[in-house]
Order: sequence, then structure tokens, then C-alpha cells
Amino acid sequence: MPLLTRTKVLGVLNLAGDDPSFFDEQELMLLGAIGRQLGMAIENARLWEELKRRDALRGQLLEQAIAAQEDERRRIARELHDQTGQALTSLLVWLRALEAEAHGPAGVTVSPARLQELKTIVVDTLDGVRNLALELRPSVLDDLGLAPTLQRYVRTFQDRHQVAIDFQTVGLDGVRLPPPVETALYASHRRH
Repeated sequence: MPLLTRTKVLGVLNLAGDDPSFFDEQELMLLGAIGRQLGMAIENARLWEELKRRDALRGQLLEQAIAAQEDERRRIARELHDQTGQALTSLLVWLRALEAEAHGPAGVTVSPARLQELKTIVVDTLDGVRNLALELRPSVLDDLGLAPTLQRYVRTFQDRHQVAIDFQTVGLDGVRLPPPVETALYASHRRH
């Protein structure tokens, strides 16, 4: 008797005996039904194992995505603390010094050099926050796609660090990937 699924034969159930007329028509029909049931049970077990395997893979991918998010959060927190926090602390120190001068006998006298230093701190802080925001989710990613965004990132990196980089994309010119894929790939470049 064949072990059948809806679409294919999985195997054969062999029954042997000395008398060829041992099974009557009704028993053969029953054996055929048993063969179909066994085939479906085997197929269901295979599908169940496949579902469990895919579920485990989905769980691994979810864990990797969460780990990537946590890495990115740690990096952002570190950059905010190190760069922006230090700049704002420096600005606060300067403002307190100006406040102390304002209460002095001669009133406030701020040198042009001191004003320029304060302006530089503010501009650098704003640039740092803007760059951090652009690195997190640049608008060019939504507007133009992954390849142009990475090319822009590489140019900015080269300019900032005075290093030569040969960056080439293959097969992505004029191609847009689904937005979640572009976002995941862009986010993954920050971890490497």
C-alpha cells in the first residue's frame, strides 16, 4: 500500500502472506486508508519539524536584531556622553564664568576671543548632534536608497579622517531594496 500525501508518495507499506486472497476488498480499502493516514501523519511531522526550524531561525534573527539595536543604543549613548556632554559642560563653565564677571565691579566685559570660543563650542555641538542624527537615519536613505547613502557616508568619513577609501557597489546602481532591508543594512554598517 502506498503512503500518500496530498501530492506525492512518501513510501510503501508492504504486507506479505502465503495466501494471495488473504485480504478481501474491504480490507484492501482499509489498508489504503491507513496508508493515506500514515502518509499524511509523516508529512505533518515533516512540516512540523520545518515549522520548528523556521521558528528557531526567526528567533535567532530577532535576537540578532535586538543585539544590533542595543549595540547602536550603546554607541549613541557613548557619543552623546563623550562629545555632546563634554561640549555642553564646557559651554556651561564659560557661561558661569561670564555670570561671575557680570556680578563683578566693572560689569560684563567679554573679549571677542572668548565669544568666538563660545560660538565654536555651540557650532561644534550642533554639528555633532546633526551628524549623529544623520548617521542614525539619513534622509538620503529614504530619498535615494542604500548605495547613494553609503557613498555619501564614505565621502564624509574620508573628509573627516583624511583617509582614502575605495568604495564600490555592484548590482545596486539604480536599484532600490525594500525599505526595511535598506534600513537594516545601513544600521549594520555602523557595527563594523
